Amino acid sequence: MTAIRETYEETGLLLGTPHDDAQTHPWTGFARSNHLPDLSQLRYVARAITPPGHVRRYDARFFASFLDEISPELPARNHNPADISAIESSAYNEPELSDLKFVSFSEAFNLNIAAITRIILRDIEKLLLEDRDLSSIYPVPFYRKRHGRHVREVI
Repeated sequence: MTAIRETYEETGLLLGTPHDDAQTHPWTGFARSNHLPDLSQLRYVARAITPPGHVRRYDARFFASFLDEISPELPARNHNPADISAIESSAYNEPELSDLKFVSFSEAFNLNIAAITRIILRDIEKLLLEDRDLSSIYPVPFYRKRHGRHVREVI
């Protein structure tokens, strides 16, 4: 649920489904748009712990979702689907990350992103070659540093 809430708070994107009783949901944006959070739209793809010595440390879980599962739906015409900053949602008008774009994997690898993000994007790219819908349950890679060495385990 935290991943869904953070995605909404930082991007304005709703990972939810329409529901008549949503007006009473405690998350205002979901209530205003008549949506309830929907965990089925998330695929758990990785876990990583920031190595010791970093100022900020995280024990992060990474999830993937598909564009056509985001609500409200993107406008069908006169809209470049790669430019999600143009989403007009009555639910949320001031996302923290306002210049969002969907990019290809090759474009993403050329961006200034954290090394672990690049690694996990490569994992997702490979996974999509095996199962385009990510419909199966796969072992999840777990990245961390142990005894001074980077380790990739499967959980």
